[in-house]
Amino acid sequence: MAKRTAKRRKKSPKRSSAEKSFISRIKLRSIRLVESSTELHIVDNAIPQKMRIGVSMAAAMRADGMFAVLVNTEVNAEALKNKESHLKIHSKFECLYETDTVPSEGEARGACGVAVMAMWPYIREFTATVSGRMGLNQLVLPIARINRETGAIEIGE
Repeated sequence: MAKRTAKRRKKSPKRSSAEKSFISRIKLRSIRLVESSTELHIVDNAIPQKMRIGVSMAAAMRADGMFAVLVNTEVNAEALKNKESHLKIHSKFECLYETDTVPSEGEARGACGVAVMAMWPYIREFTATVSGRMGLNQLVLPIARINRETGAIEIGE
């Protein structure tokens, strides 16, 4: 008989009661790519590989009553041998939530974190697909995780 080992359950991220309350009241309606751009420059067959990732987000109530979170991602890759060879992939994804209340600043911040985690698989797939269609090895973004101590989103190496 196989021996089972008990796994310790990780602590949930520290969220205020207002953030928890708002997150439990919203319903995800859609995730969509709203903007993208790419730039590729190769010098002396040096293929971009070394990545830097930038993520920013903004949230707002829309006129139609939906709560929107926009996540901008900028992936920059450069070649190890020739810094002039580079690749940039920019994407902006929108996550729409249905809600019956206007969120406070803290609630909106909490919803942004949830939205980034919901969108990250789409952002990873978009980046891999675009880089592959450019004839390069697919750039695979690291997994995003929530820091259990602070509740902050961390993008691994």
